[in-house]
Amino acid sequence: MSRSLRRSSRGAFGSRSSTKLSSMVVMLIILGLIYTRARDPQTWRWLASDAAAEAEPLPRPASVAVPTGRPTRSKPVEAVVPEATDVDPEEEAAALGQFAAISDKAPLTHSEMPAYWRLMRWARAQSFDELSRRARRDVSFAQLWEQPEKYRGQPLRLRLHVKRILEYEAPKNSAKVERVYEAWGWTDESKSYPYVVVFSELPPGMHVGDDVQEEGIFVGYFLKTMSYTAFDKGRAAPLVVGRMRAVERSIAPAPRWASSTALWIAGGCVALLTILVVVLTRRKARTRRANSKQVPVDDATIADWLINEQGPGAPAPVASANTAVHSQTHESGLGL
Repeated sequence: MSRSLRRSSRGAFGSRSSTKLSSMVVMLIILGLIYTRARDPQTWRWLASDAAAEAEPLPRPASVAVPTGRPTRSKPVEAVVPEATDVDPEEEAAALGQFAAISDKAPLTHSEMPAYWRLMRWARAQSFDELSRRARRDVSFAQLWEQPEKYRGQPLRLRLHVKRILEYEAPKNSAKVERVYEAWGWTDESKSYPYVVVFSELPPGMHVGDDVQEEGIFVGYFLKTMSYTAFDKGRAAPLVVGRMRAVERSIAPAPRWASSTALWIAGGCVALLTILVVVLTRRKARTRRANSKQVPVDDATIADWLINEQGPGAPAPVASANTAVHSQTHESGLGL
């Protein structure tokens, strides 16, 4: 009787069944992760021999177009104005005299404008490609900050993430420029520290605004580190005068480890959720059994159970013995 009662008190799924179910779910998740990882060719690259890695690559078919990674936008039409540039010794000597009036980590002043417009003339006298071939690519933001006088008047090439483009009407100047564009952006090397670049022609595809998301390559001459205020704090940015060319915004592909990491995280979450459900189910079952009411059992059922479980000759139940004594006492009382 007690066995049947214990079996009926358990739910449809016992604790052993819940444990087996959770183990199966976890094992399936682990097998799925192993399978996904094994499908990645990068996992098995260590099996390749050094000789295969150093083997000469196969020739590409002539019909296959190989991407060059260059900007896909059409080449803009540039206005090139014939002028003397920094390659002319007389121009270089005249520029050095004007550079003496420049103060770094300070606002752009009226006395610095002759040098400013001279650099603009140099940039407009060359095409973007010509200036890019002469531009330096090895000058860092820190070098311009610490030794601006060393790089003043030198052509630089910058790959900029442009955040702001402003447009101004230019005053009368020696470069005969009517409008000036000022862009603020940073390079991968400068991180959050911006450059301010000035140019006279807005590239096709770029838009003027205080908050833009543009990509561009700038080639031009470094003038000074110009001060500005950001978040009520004084800062300075390298000021470069030259030409801008827009490029397509490149979206970097997600690294290979990102997908596998996300899969591992998702699998771990599912496993933890499964374990949590099993634990809560067991706790709920124990609480239900503790709060369940006991099934009433009469004396005849207990006596029958004792006879069947313990065999013949077992002592009689206490309740039955008391009942017999009570009956005999009652009969003797009646006899008296």
